[in-house]
Amino acid sequence: MLIALSTVIPVLAALMLGALFSRVGWQFVLRKMGGVTNACLYLLLIVMGVSVGQVDGIMGKLGEVGLTALAVAGSASLGVALAVLAVKLRSVRTPGTSQRNSSGSGLTFSQYIKDPAQLLGLVLLGFGLSVCGFLPRLDYDAFVTGLLYLLIFLIGVRLSQAQFRMMDVLFNRKGLSIAVLTLCGTYVGLAALALVTGKPLATILVLGSGFGWYTLSGIMLTKLGEPLLGSIAFFSDVFREMLALVLIPSLGRLGATSVAIGVSGATCMDVTLPVIERHCEPAEVPVAFASGALITLLVPFLLPTSYYLMR
Repeated sequence: MLIALSTVIPVLAALMLGALFSRVGWQFVLRKMGGVTNACLYLLLIVMGVSVGQVDGIMGKLGEVGLTALAVAGSASLGVALAVLAVKLRSVRTPGTSQRNSSGSGLTFSQYIKDPAQLLGLVLLGFGLSVCGFLPRLDYDAFVTGLLYLLIFLIGVRLSQAQFRMMDVLFNRKGLSIAVLTLCGTYVGLAALALVTGKPLATILVLGSGFGWYTLSGIMLTKLGEPLLGSIAFFSDVFREMLALVLIPSLGRLGATSVAIGVSGATCMDVTLPVIERHCEPAEVPVAFASGALITLLVPFLLPTSYYLMR
């Protein structure tokens, strides 16, 4: 619980400081927010790739555990997408509701993949620079954390400018419902993967219980005496986060913002929140934060619980 709170509270503080800063009225600074936000986001993605590239024996681990990790990430994300879509379609068919037109109508295929390719390309650029030895082997965690908090601060500024209250962020019913669907969809997708592959269900559930929080899942399982499972869980959560980064722009264009939030898992509270803010409607930012915060609070309990069930 303390681990989760130590993650949630600083992000919430940065968001609230951003909301208060916009009231200062420094218009010159506020006008520059868009450019600063984009620059920070691009730099964050590059440094994320660098951090992954500096994992000891990264190339060998990608070959050894990469397919399993990718399968876990893909099945979890697919399960979430289907769960959210099933509920959305049911509500559309309810009398008195109507389906909103897709915001992506009239776009070409190249327009759909432009933003996802750009985001993925930045991560791969950082990864390549790191693996090829063009960058020094340093601990970039503090730098990544600082960039992330700055981005969340800037999002708080923009939320305040859009007249959103912090109560809209903290007590968001839609966000909480998406979090529940994310939890259920993830485990349904993982159960389907176990059924198809014949691998032990408990093991697959353990590997997917990080919900994208790779800085926790790998370390926790390794400390529990399962270094191999820790490596697979680490990469499955990395792949899940990267998959969300790739999908969010296109899902946003299609109007499937709830799916975009769901596939982001725990990361929609922090890492993928700037991407959601950029490619989805402003009203979805409080939804994403609420969903990600709830999942983040649950992950430290879900991971060890699923592990001991495996035992």
